[in-house]
Amino acid sequence: MLYKTSVGSYTKDNYVAAKRVLRYLQGTRTYGLVYRRHDSMPSDGLQVCAYSDADHANCPESSRSVSGHVLQLKWHSVGFKSKMQRS
Repeated sequence: MLYKTSVGSYTKDNYVAAKRVLRYLQGTRTYGLVYRRHDSMPSDGLQVCAYSDADHANCPESSRSVSGHVLQLKWHSVGFKSKMQRS
């Protein structure tokens, strides 16, 4: 499902999708992430891993690129970001 990334004329489908997301968030307020040590994991400190990627001028409207990254500790995602690059 795609969501608009710029302000403009929104359709009924955009409002329906936004309402679906808000209902999901409302229903999952008490959810969270729990990180537990697994016996197969080495206990010699934290393992930090970062991934990044970008497309190349893939936005058909602006020809701008989108880049993003994910940060993981012991195979668990703890941070991420995706952003359309400035011209």
